[in-house]
Amino acid sequence: MLVHASPAAIFRALREGRVVPAGGTGEWWLVLEHATLALSASAQRKFSRYWRMIRPLGAFVTWLLLRAVRRRAESCDALGVRDGSAAA
Repeated sequence: MLVHASPAAIFRALREGRVVPAGGTGEWWLVLEHATLALSASAQRKFSRYWRMIRPLGAFVTWLLLRAVRRRAESCDALGVRDGSAAA
């Protein structure tokens, strides 16, 4: 978990990733959570403008991350590796 507060205390941000059981044997979910909290109305307006610009890029980067994780998990599964020690 990464928590960040800007030096001027304008906003706080949280980013977390975790793996949780999906219910079936050997099935897992990768859960990514992002949250921000603006500490003033002015900060909220500024962050809203920023977010409209950066959101598509953030979604693309998240998609790339999930794709890489899926490939790695599938390659480990194909090799019968259960501890994640397969080469990247």
